[in-house]
Amino acid sequence: MSRNSAPLDESAHVAWFARALQDPQRSLLIAETAYGTFAMVRFDVLVPPEWEISIVLAPEARGQGLGRSALAAAVDYFFKLHADGRVLASVKNDNTISQRLFLSQGFKESSCQNDMKTYSLIRQQR
Repeated sequence: MSRNSAPLDESAHVAWFARALQDPQRSLLIAETAYGTFAMVRFDVLVPPEWEISIVLAPEARGQGLGRSALAAAVDYFFKLHADGRVLASVKNDNTISQRLFLSQGFKESSCQNDMKTYSLIRQQR
């Protein structure tokens, strides 16, 4: 359900990942259990204080509530670093599973254009 659904070229992906790890405008978080890695959550700065979030869940981990726990932990971590940040998630209109996932974490639908919905989350300071 990603924006680009073309097959991944392994060498291009390895190069992207190496650059991503060095990019100060990007934060990659890996979620794992005792059984192994099951998700990656990525934050990319858009225009401060706005960041875009993306989550990828391993197929074998789907349907177990692990996406919800990974997203919750990632969002909590993000707001510890960026208390005044705003997180945006772009989700395809037909991806109702991801829509429900972001809504379950307090994201609100903020716009709908073409085949994408945008959800936003601002953590209120206590």
